[in-house]
Amino acid sequence: MVTYIQPASAGLGNYLDSDSYNLVRYDETDVPPRATFCIKISGDSMEPDYNDGDILFMESMPAIPNKALGVFGLNGEAIFKQLVVDHKNRRVKLHSINTKYNDIVVGEDDVLHTYGLVIGKIGEES
Repeated sequence: MVTYIQPASAGLGNYLDSDSYNLVRYDETDVPPRATFCIKISGDSMEPDYNDGDILFMESMPAIPNKALGVFGLNGEAIFKQLVVDHKNRRVKLHSINTKYNDIVVGEDDVLHTYGLVIGKIGEES
């Protein structure tokens, strides 16, 4: 399974370079069938459900459903958040589970890219 070396930030954002990855073997019982890549979390903005060092199993896709968890490229930095599409106010936000963090409101001049949908995780200790 492709594992990106640079972690996705559960905080302010990290640069994700498509050439910076390792091939890692995981126990097949840990890997969801649709997983196409995985990435490590860095930070605490998605605690208590997701912790610094957890490995996210991802299904690569160009768009994910509203309220789903994903890894996004925002202005070139990889961020792990919940997607919130506010159709009424015509806004897109990246939401943190940890209440210490404010939502990131995606502005008109921001570049947002979806890397994929979170479909599973294992803790760092696994």
